[in-house]
Order: sequence, then C-alpha cells, then structure tokens
Amino acid sequence: MLYKFPLQIAKATLAGGAGSTVIYSKKVPLGNLIRIEAEIRAEDETDTALYKLSAVVRNKSGTVDLVGSAVVDAFETDSSWNATISANDTDDTFEISLTPDGSNATTYVGELVYYQHIEDL
Repeated sequence: MLYKFPLQIAKATLAGGAGSTVIYSKKVPLGNLIRIEAEIRAEDETDTALYKLSAVVRNKSGTVDLVGSAVVDAFETDSSWNATISANDTDDTFEISLTPDGSNATTYVGELVYYQHIEDL
C-alpha cells in the first residue's frame, strides 16, 4: 500500500558558520520504503539558493539506508552552501540537512512530499 504525505518545513534561521545542520528528520518504520521529494529555499543578506532533493530510503530488517544515491539539484549563488538527504541508521530516520553561509545568518523554508510503501513483498 502507498501513502502520500505532503509537509512544510517551517521558516527558520541558522547562524552563520553553523555547519551542516539537520533541518528535518522522519522515522522510517520497519519494513517500509520511502521516496522523498523536497525543495528547500535559503537566503542570507547577499546570496540565494534553491535545492531540489530526491531519495529513496528503506528500513530492511532494522537497517535504515539509502537505496542508491540521493539526487540534489543545486541552484545557488554561493557554492559553499549545500543541502543533503541521508539515512540515519542509529535513529532509524531519514534526514534533510542544510549547510548555511560561513558567516551570515541564513534563513530557509521548504516543503517535501514523501511516499511511504508499507507492504512487505
């Protein structure tokens, strides 16, 4: 069975130089396969970025991992910024992370849709 969940990532600000920071995480239940499509917009005083992220994550026998590689389309004026989707096997989650500007506060907002497959085959 397939379920579709559209969600908002609330507007927030990261301090300059914060490094890679998890801005969203979601549990991946045992036996589930989740496809994620996300769009993150970020800005500081001078720079702008838009990230389109796509990935598939699974929890197979208690191990949470990516199926293949995450895809990130980055449209940015500062190439030191970054956004990623990763699997966190320790917490059984998928995570979306943002690396903001090295010195200026960076504000971000986003949305995502995840598609959850819940049947074992």
